[in-house]
Amino acid sequence: MLNRKIFRQLAQTAVVTALVICPAYGQNTDRTEPITFPESSAAHHSIPRMMPGLAVASQSADLAVTVSQQLAEIHASEGQFVKSGALLATLENGVARAEYEAALAIAQDTSAVEAARIDVDAAKRKLERIQEAAASGASNPVEVRAVQNDHLKARAALQIEESRLTRAIKIAETARCRLEAFNVRAPFDGIVTRCFIGVGNMVAPGEPVFSMIAADTLRIELNLPIEFFGRLQQGESYELSGGAPVSKTFRAELEFVSPAIDAATQSFRCVFVVDNGQQDLPSGFPAQLSPRQARQLLHRIRTDAAEVSQRAPAHAVNR
Repeated sequence: MLNRKIFRQLAQTAVVTALVICPAYGQNTDRTEPITFPESSAAHHSIPRMMPGLAVASQSADLAVTVSQQLAEIHASEGQFVKSGALLATLENGVARAEYEAALAIAQDTSAVEAARIDVDAAKRKLERIQEAAASGASNPVEVRAVQNDHLKARAALQIEESRLTRAIKIAETARCRLEAFNVRAPFDGIVTRCFIGVGNMVAPGEPVFSMIAADTLRIELNLPIEFFGRLQQGESYELSGGAPVSKTFRAELEFVSPAIDAATQSFRCVFVVDNGQQDLPSGFPAQLSPRQARQLLHRIRTDAAEVSQRAPAHAVNR
């Protein structure tokens, strides 16, 4: 009997101790309370991992030739700004230039056409006179027919000379194109970043001679986490953060947002453009969405989620 009393007292003491240590013991736990983070907690301000992209020139090109010849002249230097169509280099083109000049001289010789036109005008006037004479009975039909044939022959001769001149012009244009193949020109306004070959060296077809970029506009491709999907608007400006050697924030316009999500990386592709007309930003530096911009987007996401939660029926929350 004594042992039973001692055991009952020990059990009551254990229950009281459990209630003190864990007040929720014995209460209704069917309702789930929402978990909230303090304003200063790391979870509240956590930013999804973002991989940086590269800010590259909107246009870049390696300039090559289609002929094999010796490099004769270089007309631009590395770092020089050049306009579209500017002559950068010339290959040895003596034969091609001689062919073009000969073809151009023939194309510019219009003397045969002018002489044929004079013959046509003379034959026409003679025909008009003989026709007037025939109308007054001063000429017979045979003479009229002979003059008409002369007029037709003169017109045919003019057509032949005009056709020859047209062919000569086309031959000259073809020769000009062949000559132009020995030149290296800038395809757009930009900066020459490198000259690969020096004067006197042989250049093979397809071998680059220059490289150049147009850095007045920079393009930045970023793969942003899916948390930001649907939160960015094309045409809007966002703050990006540049790595070394830029090491500062700048504004960029969102040009494109991919509608597809990469399931492997849980990200989506965005393209930003930066107005770099003052050339104060180099090409090739790393960049990503700035932490401040990312926090603003996350704050907007949390605010929208809170509004949705407040609008939800109470039974949906307690379910």
